[in-house]
Amino acid sequence: MAIVNHAYNKYNQATPKTQIVKGVPRHKFNFTASFNYGAEFDLKHLELDKIASITMPSWTSSAITMNAYNAKKVVQTNYEYSPITIVAYDTHSPSTIQTFLKEYSNYYFAGPMNMTDGNNTFSAPLGFKLNANRNFITTLKIVRRDNQSTNLITVFNPIITSIDADTLDYADSSLVQYRLTLMYEGYNISDTTAIESS
Repeated sequence: MAIVNHAYNKYNQATPKTQIVKGVPRHKFNFTASFNYGAEFDLKHLELDKIASITMPSWTSSAITMNAYNAKKVVQTNYEYSPITIVAYDTHSPSTIQTFLKEYSNYYFAGPMNMTDGNNTFSAPLGFKLNANRNFITTLKIVRRDNQSTNLITVFNPIITSIDADTLDYADSSLVQYRLTLMYEGYNISDTTAIESS
């Protein structure tokens, strides 16, 4: 009686050299991310090539348990998108993240990160700005690519809800980082295999 090695078949160890191994898990470090942002007639693209990490978009659903003549029924009531967190390095020459955050801040508010003089509190308008386009960032794109497929995650209309600057410390030689938290209005995930794209 022949012995069937299920693990041998499951993990594609019998795949010929001419065929592509299927079902390979993706690596965490294999990704790129970018912003499309700016005013309506001045759209810009920022490649986030100096970031330490980014969380993928996700969602949670609220549900309640109902009694239907003592038969339990779980009913979903709504869903919420979970925040995205980006940890970015504070680079210089050029100061990419700092420049972007100053532009972002100046688009929505007069004041944060752009106050040139502490004495202009009453001489210049401060506070929230009203713009024709409410979204400074139109999309956040996360691309995961390997030799078999390209996975594109497109996040729509993200808003930065917090900018956490790092703590400077004479006893710490690690790299300075900004931690950004974003909320968004929706996202899409799509896959393109290498076979389909060729």
